[in-house]
Amino acid sequence: MGFAAGAITFRRFFICGEHPRTIGDEWLESIRGHAFGRQGEAASDGVETGWIVPAHLFDVDFSSLDRIEVDRFVFLGMRLDRTSVPGPVLRSYRVMEEQAILAASGRDQLSRSDRSMAREAAALRAEQEARDGAFRRITAHPVAIDLQDGVVYLGSLGAGVSDKFMALFEETFLASVVPAGIDEVAHRFAERAGMESAFNDSRPEYLAEPPVEGFDESGIHDRAFLGREFLTWLWHRVETDEGMFDLDSGASTAVTMHKLMQLDCPYGLAGKDTFRADAPGRLAEARLALRLGKMPTKLALIMADRSEETSLVLDGATWTISGMVPAKGDPDDDASILAGRFSAMRDAARTIDLLFETFLRIRLGSAWPKELADMIAWAEGSNKLVVHRATA
Repeated sequence: MGFAAGAITFRRFFICGEHPRTIGDEWLESIRGHAFGRQGEAASDGVETGWIVPAHLFDVDFSSLDRIEVDRFVFLGMRLDRTSVPGPVLRSYRVMEEQAILAASGRDQLSRSDRSMAREAAALRAEQEARDGAFRRITAHPVAIDLQDGVVYLGSLGAGVSDKFMALFEETFLASVVPAGIDEVAHRFAERAGMESAFNDSRPEYLAEPPVEGFDESGIHDRAFLGREFLTWLWHRVETDEGMFDLDSGASTAVTMHKLMQLDCPYGLAGKDTFRADAPGRLAEARLALRLGKMPTKLALIMADRSEETSLVLDGATWTISGMVPAKGDPDDDASILAGRFSAMRDAARTIDLLFETFLRIRLGSAWPKELADMIAWAEGSNKLVVHRATA
């Protein structure tokens, strides 16, 4: 399921408040109590959720920790069933009921009460068939819980799935989770680094003037701007400093842009450009888009340290990772492979966060004006472009 094979896609969440550092009998009992099918009928929106063992959709045997423990991780599946009657089906049932009423009455037209009876009969038929599973759509999403770090990895990027996951996690473990989005990650770093005031006062920066005179910027000041600025900074450093980064952890990593780059107009006026090439940042079209003021919102990256290489796609706005290809483990040991893939997810996310923290130390510090000027000169290809700053 999801994390066990193929490319990996995930969204992270931080566990809030106190929680155990290892899974014990109490948590296992909570999982059993919220296994799929234990909570009765679906919610009012027609969605039913619950935990499963990732072996298959119908495995709810949580008899022992061994079934869900993978090294330091708890590996679960969240089954999510949607039961909703398709509109065309309901309309067809109504028409069939209306035809039956006309045939039984011998009349040519339906009365208002006849139409009401047909609607009610169609709804009852559809509801009964829904209870019998006729319109059930079954999906499952992998979940890896790292209690030591207080981080949860969900194998889905959908907002609706994330909402259902957060609700199920809180109901199960009486502990809430928050998405590890760009704003949350940046705010936590700013608190640790004593840069909270600079973080709160930060406003978007751009590499070019607005494409139209007198553009109103009041509606675009969201924290997603840190993501596009970070990806722009990465692009700049990859081209001007060979992509070598010394991280706060004491390690270093080499970053290469690879296969995919998506740029968007930060003013919301000029649309998106997507480039697919071995070195998309070197394409003339990408450099032209950058010079016109577009900034990257999604990059495919290769991150390499002394021991291994990981490729992934980072979405700077949602702070999610997709298409991640970790290093291969021992093909004869399934447990080792899975543990290695989970560790690779954790390590990739940590490296991305450390790169982001390196950027934030500059972005929120006194070195930022010079760094921004260098980036603008790099984007323009000269030192003549005037720095444009957003107003609060």
